[in-house]
Parts: sequence; structure tokens; C-alpha cells
Amino acid sequence: MCASASSSLVYLPDREAVTPPRGYRVLVHTPGLLVWRAYGGVPLEGSETDYGCVRPRGRIRVIDRQFETFEGGSQVTRIVSAGHLVAYAVQEGGKGGGGAALTVYNLARGRASFEMPVDAYVPEGAIDEPKLPALERLGAPVGRGADALALDAVGDVAWVGTSEAKSPQTGEAVLYLHDRSGLHKLAVASQITTLAFRGATLTWQQDGMAESAPA
Repeated sequence: MCASASSSLVYLPDREAVTPPRGYRVLVHTPGLLVWRAYGGVPLEGSETDYGCVRPRGRIRVIDRQFETFEGGSQVTRIVSAGHLVAYAVQEGGKGGGGAALTVYNLARGRASFEMPVDAYVPEGAIDEPKLPALERLGAPVGRGADALALDAVGDVAWVGTSEAKSPQTGEAVLYLHDRSGLHKLAVASQITTLAFRGATLTWQQDGMAESAPA
């Protein structure tokens, strides 16, 4: 059973639980992990909190809290798992601008092993352009957001962003990989789908063709 503790569990009862209480949505359910979402209540009305634990007796961790107010909000848009890890993308925004971030979280250790902004925007009429320095260093086009995710059990994470459209063309799909050697841009195409790690190899479909790269 996943064991709770007052130091790591804030808004759930301090008790053991094989499955989340009624009213919670299960996001990931594997032999090694359980991740679920709680809706509403504390700390903000309209909030959601994602919890997870390593099965069978790992501590319950607070992975992320999302919120919605009149000023803006945040939302987890993608989540995948591998081993004791989850990777997820969070989109947030409001009157002052916003963006998106990608996080790899280790549920066994209770901390993030990788975090990076993958999108940014400023309020309408602002002079300054939003910057994504880590992605921009890899050259144009810059893929924004995380439309697809893949994760392996050692923490390598791959994702697909979309470049800004240049009328009349649509934006291009850009494939990124972060592994032990750093951040890489692997491909740019009209369409990149079916991301998956197979052992130490990342595979994907690029404009209908099978492609792969070592991770």
C-alpha cells in the first residue's frame, strides 16, 4: 500500500491507501506507480492537486498543484510515466503573460530531476519578446510547448514542440531530447508522432517514416 505521512501529504487524510478515495481521478496506474488528481477545495477554490506514490509502500508525494482564478490559471496538459518517474507539462497564463514548463519528477526521491521552460508569452501589446534560451541555443526553428512526451526509467525525456507559424505556412513539429549528455534537437518535420523509448533508443514517426536515435 502507498503510505501517507503528514510531512509529504497536505490535503489527503493521513492514512494508507491502495487506491485514491472516492472523487479522485487516477492518472497513472502501473505495477510500480499510482498517480491521481484531487479536485477543488484547499488551497484555492477551483484548484487541482496531483499526488503520486511508488507502489506498494512508497510515501505519497504532492507532484503539482494547478489553479484557476479570475487572473489566470495553470493546467497539466500531458503526463507519462516510466519506472519511478513521471514527466508532465504544465501550461499557465494570465493577464501578465504565461508559458509552459516540462518537469521530470522522481516519486521515489520526492523531487524533480529535470525542469525546463518550453513556452513563454507576454501580454498583448508588450514590447519584449518572450525568451526560451535553452531551446534558442539549439537554433531555429524553436518548438514551443510539449504536444507529445516520452520518458524512460533513467530519466531521459523527449518531447515535440511546434514552431511559430509563418503565414501561409503552418508551424513545424520540432523534436527535442534531454538525456544524461544534455539537451538535443533531433528532428524538424511537418509531423512527428508516436514517440517511444525502446531500451536505450528513442523511436518516432516523422512524416510517416520510422526514425530513431540513441538516448
